[in-house]
Amino acid sequence: MADDVVLSQGDLETLNTVPDIDIFVNVSSISDVCSTWKSRIDGIDLDAEKVAAAFKPLTGYGILVNYVTGLTTALASLTQSVNTIISTISSSSSDHDNSENNIDTDNGSGSGYNYGSGSSGYSNDGSSVDNTGSDLGINPEDVIQSVSYADYIGLSTLLYSIIKNNNIDVSKLDDEATFAKVKQLLLSSSFISQELKDKLAKYSDTSLKEMIKLMAQNGTFENFTTSNVDIVKTYLTYLAKMNGKSYNDYVGASSNKSVIYNDMYYFNNALTYIEAASKSQHMHTVLLNVLDGKDVSTMGEKNVTAIRNVINMLADSKGKSAEDFANTCTVSDLKGAIDAGYLVNDLLLGDTNNLQQVLLTLGG
Repeated sequence: MADDVVLSQGDLETLNTVPDIDIFVNVSSISDVCSTWKSRIDGIDLDAEKVAAAFKPLTGYGILVNYVTGLTTALASLTQSVNTIISTISSSSSDHDNSENNIDTDNGSGSGYNYGSGSSGYSNDGSSVDNTGSDLGINPEDVIQSVSYADYIGLSTLLYSIIKNNNIDVSKLDDEATFAKVKQLLLSSSFISQELKDKLAKYSDTSLKEMIKLMAQNGTFENFTTSNVDIVKTYLTYLAKMNGKSYNDYVGASSNKSVIYNDMYYFNNALTYIEAASKSQHMHTVLLNVLDGKDVSTMGEKNVTAIRNVINMLADSKGKSAEDFANTCTVSDLKGAIDAGYLVNDLLLGDTNNLQQVLLTLGG
């Protein structure tokens, strides 16, 4: 019984230091993640009967019969368990949202996010705190925790652009002229919400400098590297050339934003697949199968097309044909693209209305 629990003084002191936190559940994103997990499980085509059939030459002669029986049973149980977990998570997130809002929520699958290519350097839950009023010795950690994901993308994009175009070390903002330039760009950018800009405008320069330095020190912007951005730009430039356009024309405001979002979405899926392939003992066969069209029925044409595009892009960088590259590449040849998946995933989780302008700024 809960009444019988006795807390030590140390436990009480620890509990008293835990801040109140508002937990927000993004049902649409959770639904998208669950949908992606399910499609990946389905895409593996991990059928117990097929596994049993593959071992038939051995089991037909009484070899490994018990092992194969146990293996097929485990596989069947595993896939069922994964699908049950996915269903439970999706249902629970919807129930939580309904109970919080007292409304019926459409939990249909949207455009979808894929986390397979890596993890973000940013891990905030999106909650906010009230920092209105004068800056009275603000704690930079509190500021960081109040930043939404969309603002994180905006801050990262701006700081990357500033560093690249002005040769600035973001961890050293002590030069007043340099800092004034950084501050002006932050407070005037459309990438950052007005709410955050209003907060930052009230902070002292000392606190703002400390916040930016601390974010850089903690690796908040670590996915926004030159190599990652170059891979993204190279891929979109590859697609642009296929459509007879330049990078800026293809990505720019004149393009349909849903087209650019979908390009990035399937690019992310392709990088997830290539990362998985790089860990396979049969990496070359896996990549060649995609080029040969053997996986279209299980993965879908758009995913396969994106994977082929990535292979072609990487092959071009090596001066090879896609087939030759897929048959001879090493894991290190794929690493740059795999690492770029961290950035692609981040960008997909930002404000889709700003995605094109973000891509133009990063690729500028």
